[in-house]
Amino acid sequence: MGFTPATNGFRPASNYATPDETGDNHPCLDFDGTTNQTAYYHLALPGGYGSAGMTYTFLLAMTSATSGNVQLDLAVERMNTDLTASGGFGSDTTGSIAVSGSANVPVELSIAVANADLDGTPAGGFYRLRVVRNNSVASNAAGDLELLSFTDKET
Repeated sequence: MGFTPATNGFRPASNYATPDETGDNHPCLDFDGTTNQTAYYHLALPGGYGSAGMTYTFLLAMTSATSGNVQLDLAVERMNTDLTASGGFGSDTTGSIAVSGSANVPVELSIAVANADLDGTPAGGFYRLRVVRNNSVASNAAGDLELLSFTDKET
């Protein structure tokens, strides 16, 4: 299944990725290069999910950076539990990739999330995916990261 910036859920109260577009009018979510920013997506595991884990493949580009690495942290919150409870997300799973050697040229970052980190979400169950651009020392590409879309599949 494919997801786009328009399917982004409600934003957090602060430090959220902002809707934008690339130079050629491709919608994207911009994640800042100095502040860890977050986006949420509401999803469901496939009805035939077999407990192997999920892999999310992100299509992303950099507004200006032509060198360095970017890091995304993913976490899952099962949605058929108490939605008023805070801190319902499972453990973060991290992925990083070197940016393209040219600005605005997309790269694909795949991040495999183990079944144990899906917060007990059953086959066909609803969950929220938290996507954070982590601007740690390992994530040293300057400027905005443009998230164009992503796919998910059982792995």
